[in-house]
Amino acid sequence: MGKALFPATMGWFDLGASSEMVLFIFVMSMIGSVSLIEARRLGVVRRMLATPTSATSIVLGQGIGRFAVAMLQGLVIMVGSALAFGVHWGDPLAAGAPLTVIALVGAGAGLLLGSTLRTEQQAVGVGLLAFAAVLLCLAAWRLRRVAAR
Repeated sequence: MGKALFPATMGWFDLGASSEMVLFIFVMSMIGSVSLIEARRLGVVRRMLATPTSATSIVLGQGIGRFAVAMLQGLVIMVGSALAFGVHWGDPLAAGAPLTVIALVGAGAGLLLGSTLRTEQQAVGVGLLAFAAVLLCLAAWRLRRVAAR
């Protein structure tokens, strides 16, 4: 008849789980930029800079915190989808490498938005636009994967 598009071992949720993980990590990173804007607006950043803490430590603390949240969210999605839906992620180290890169990029995007935008409303608007752009890119990538098989 024809060749199957996907291996017989691939479940219904295996194809979409990775793109959904990317989507949710980016959405939460964009929404997290609001807290940085609010801290700047309320003067928290100015007060932190008045302490003997260096600006490098403050920026690294913000970045590491956002990265840790993105990694934790990705791990929860990976473990939860594996337990609830039987998604097979493959080798844990091999699955952790792209998760780390995605979390780094998401944390960086959140820091970029939080440091360049002035109001929380701007961050939400730009975050929604970025959400739509990431969603469209993931949909196109998924369609290319399906069409290539």
